[in-house]
Amino acid sequence: MCSGGGTVSIHFNIPEAEFRSKARQTKAIIFDLDDTLLDSAKNISFRAMSAIRRLQARGIFISLCTARYYNVTHYYAEEIGIRGVYSAVNGCQLIDGETEAILYSEPMAEQEAVRLAQYCTELNCPFNLSIGEDSFAGGSLDPDFMNKGSKYRKKLSVSGKTARLMTRLPSPEYLRGRPVYKIVVHGSGYYDELSRYVQANLPALQCIITSKDVINIFPSGCDKGVGVRRIAEHMNIACEQVCTFGDFSTDIPMFEAAGLSVAMGNAEKIVQERACAVTGTMDEDGVAEMLEAVFLAD
Repeated sequence: MCSGGGTVSIHFNIPEAEFRSKARQTKAIIFDLDDTLLDSAKNISFRAMSAIRRLQARGIFISLCTARYYNVTHYYAEEIGIRGVYSAVNGCQLIDGETEAILYSEPMAEQEAVRLAQYCTELNCPFNLSIGEDSFAGGSLDPDFMNKGSKYRKKLSVSGKTARLMTRLPSPEYLRGRPVYKIVVHGSGYYDELSRYVQANLPALQCIITSKDVINIFPSGCDKGVGVRRIAEHMNIACEQVCTFGDFSTDIPMFEAAGLSVAMGNAEKIVQERACAVTGTMDEDGVAEMLEAVFLAD
């Protein structure tokens, strides 16, 4: 347990003194979004944002590495005020936080995107994908239901911004000549069948459960560890001087790429075991708690 400042929900998997020593050498902190930096209402808490602002004032670079699409991620990048780069779509994109230019991208091969969308359509599983600012629903997914239930869309409306409505994918052939970075399938029950199909027919893709009931299919060369390394390289920061925060198994490559790693209290047990430390949950200001107790302690 953490002995500093009376905080009791921080647990260290390496010696606390070693963690604090490395934290003092940290030049960048990179966060996953959902269930990590964002609470269950998809907000960055006032306390977490205040801690981030204090770190930025000290010269610590703050960034994001998420499986989310760019068109969602850049909203939070703007809120944080990222003066550098961040990574979206599980390491498939590197984006300039100031100009919004995509500096690196690794989309699916055109034929593989078309074949995957065709298979999901035949399976009639609920799936969606984005192309730029446009979002499409396929299979049994109802775009009207997704539009009404989107917490992200509600956040934009409160801030005076708008997002394009999700529409139905005209056909898998529509994807030809358009960059597709991932296809999202809603319902983990489809995982075995999708995984078998991808392994047998689309070897350049990978099928990953990225949250409790969502399957993401990405290009095989992409993961969050790749995203972290690209961020660090672009910002000229050694990976040993990076700390990452995450909550899900897809965040483990991000932990492995960095000098320090922090798992959320709501993370799976295997994720907590692989991190250097564990903080409070996403709805208990776990991010702010760790930042205040360690990175802002001196």
